[in-house]
Amino acid sequence: MNEKYNHTDIIYKVSISFILFIGILIRFLFFIQGRPFWHDECSTVINIFEKSYLGLWGVLSNLQSAPPIYLMISKLFNSIPFVSPHYTLRFFPFCCSIVAVFAFYFLTKQILQKRLPVLLANLLFAVNIQLIYYAQEFRQYSCDVLICILCLLHFSKLRIENMNLKTKILNGILLLILPFISLPSIFLIGAWVVLSLFKANKTAVKNILFIIIPSVFANILFYIFTLSPTHKILTAVFPNLDGFLSLNYQSFAHTITLNYMYFFNPCNHIIIPVILSLLGVIILIKRKEPADKLILVSILMIIAASMLHLYPIRERNALYILPMLLVLITIPAAYLKNKIVHSIVSIMIVIFMIPYINHFSKPDNILPYLREIERPDILMNILKENYKQGDIIMYNDASFAEFKVYANLCNFQMDNITIGQINAQKNYNEQEYADLFNRIPKSNIYWFYCPYDYLISPLIPYLEKWAHSNGKILYEYKDHQSYLLLLQL
Repeated sequence: MNEKYNHTDIIYKVSISFILFIGILIRFLFFIQGRPFWHDECSTVINIFEKSYLGLWGVLSNLQSAPPIYLMISKLFNSIPFVSPHYTLRFFPFCCSIVAVFAFYFLTKQILQKRLPVLLANLLFAVNIQLIYYAQEFRQYSCDVLICILCLLHFSKLRIENMNLKTKILNGILLLILPFISLPSIFLIGAWVVLSLFKANKTAVKNILFIIIPSVFANILFYIFTLSPTHKILTAVFPNLDGFLSLNYQSFAHTITLNYMYFFNPCNHIIIPVILSLLGVIILIKRKEPADKLILVSILMIIAASMLHLYPIRERNALYILPMLLVLITIPAAYLKNKIVHSIVSIMIVIFMIPYINHFSKPDNILPYLREIERPDILMNILKENYKQGDIIMYNDASFAEFKVYANLCNFQMDNITIGQINAQKNYNEQEYADLFNRIPKSNIYWFYCPYDYLISPLIPYLEKWAHSNGKILYEYKDHQSYLLLLQL
């Protein structure tokens, strides 16, 4: 029978097309919701609004860290007229997520080769909740995932021997700009350099140095003037941040558990993906293909960076690792020759995928995470429409980013308005909050704008209780964890 009309081929092509379609459709449905920015997004949006293109290369405000070229592209999209920033700023992450669906398919075709693991890997990629979520959030993690996949595709085929001048210049430019689009690309670049140097002759070493020296120089400068100051600020504010490995079993076990539970939610039996990953590592070591070596050395570099406290392996910051993990998890489905072991592995993969089937079979879970936990837009519009001359506006320190962003988006001019910030410690108890509120001057009318609150020792419940006991409530609005209060003291 002609291969063109082979039933197996038709089933495979229809299946992979359906999987890719589902992955794109879900991401699109997420994106068009246009939900309001939440706290983390607002903290980055402030930098887009307030900094110039050149300023985005410096230390960012609000404890933020993001690649400058990624931010510049986002700022450029935000200049599109007549379109809400909820779409323009999320457009680049959305585009990255869509391109990543196709790029991952080509990556799995190259590495996995056989149809069963290709289908399984792409299905897990298409319906992965974290990948879907970051398709519609103004954060760099979708871009990180895409760049990781493209680096694997490119560097696994790039040979340093006999490069002509044009190829060397183009790859030099690529290596120069990649870390400023996605910082984790350094691990894949570093892995390619190590593998290229391993068996390089004198000419190849010269070619490598010609390509990487501009990138090394630029990244050293960027580290000195931007990354190092940012790192010091973040470690001072978050001294016990997870994701940094040490030479003990508990550290590795904690990091693996933390990330596998995050990556593969709603799957709550991480032992299966961990075992499959280890089997995948063994298979890649035995095969010794260029892409296999690139994945393994990249993972070693990621672990080394974590142990040196240079870059954490923590949940969304490590989302770029997910394409490599999906390759490791699914490759045992086709490359284990022992029938009994192969059957056991197949059963494990089915068990691993059952939670995904259950999750997406429920209508309320088809678009998870889209129920807003913050409504800074509604609160700011209410405040703008009802504000009267002489009213004082207060916001909790947790909502600083939302206040600045939505005052801008709602075009609420506050030049002649008295504004105050409630600065509270995250470990305040009820009495300490009451003492703080009691220091607010009396005989005034106050708006309290609180769309976001800390999870540990939140301010809003204590503010609400104190207000009902110590003042006259003129207006009160609550929506999920967001709170707006008009209070006469």
